[in-house]
Amino acid sequence: MNMHETDELTLANEIEKELTDINGLLFISSDVIVSNESYHLSNFVKDIKTIGIKLYKVSIKLYKFSKFIRDFAINKIVSEKKIHENFNALAGAVGDIHMARAYVRGVPTFQDQRARFLGLIRVVDYIEKSADIPVESMPNADMYIENIAKLSNGVLKISRPDEGSTFKNLSWAPPNVLEYDLKGSPWASISNLDQIKNLSIKCKYDMAEKLQSAANKIAKRCDESRAQYGSSLGGYDDTENSMEYEHMQNEMAAIYSLSYSIEKAIRQCMAEGLRKEVNTFTNKYLVKLKRYEYR
Repeated sequence: MNMHETDELTLANEIEKELTDINGLLFISSDVIVSNESYHLSNFVKDIKTIGIKLYKVSIKLYKFSKFIRDFAINKIVSEKKIHENFNALAGAVGDIHMARAYVRGVPTFQDQRARFLGLIRVVDYIEKSADIPVESMPNADMYIENIAKLSNGVLKISRPDEGSTFKNLSWAPPNVLEYDLKGSPWASISNLDQIKNLSIKCKYDMAEKLQSAANKIAKRCDESRAQYGSSLGGYDDTENSMEYEHMQNEMAAIYSLSYSIEKAIRQCMAEGLRKEVNTFTNKYLVKLKRYEYR
């Protein structure tokens, strides 16, 4: 692991720690905001000032994190040049087939691979739209992860929480692989090869830009929430109606719970989804597809 990778992982861990700390202050579990009737308002105000500092740090880190995303796509996902080279090599191999049947083995079907790339595109669209939705429309953290897994068409699966956490994760799942006649399959069509090539390039560049946009939107919402509720504390009076402050507490809890979910989704979609899918398909399955044998 080089210095850039170490810095990126450290930043992601810092963001998650800050958001987890905020969740703890605001009584958030993975699926519900827990009320505490004995929690005194003066303690809440003290904590909300602490939260204000944390929120500022989180928003700054999220802005910084968004800048890593495009670099990650460029440096960690196989190059566009390599994608073109491997597709051209497959097109050449298909054109060289001179017998009736040319079998390949241990490779996904064209239909399955197309569905997987389209699934990743749907996942990224879902994450980007999530960055704009009202907090009350956001599913809880675990349901959000489950929704992403369903949308991915088998690319992402639910994996167990990290040590010390109760929140589910996403991990890459390999495609179903088969043995079949390459010449009689959709892979033998140049237009189909171009379609999959374009989808893989779209996943590398366009989807990274959308995730970067989502990270920036969440950072902005964190910053705006901190500013909005921080300014509300100036007129605090112990005798005031506590309902206003309970509402403030819940609103802050909701926005940072949403931030926690989306930041994790962006990170895991990049590392487990886009990187592993594009890299594995380009470096492994495109190579295996051109290694047919006659029967």
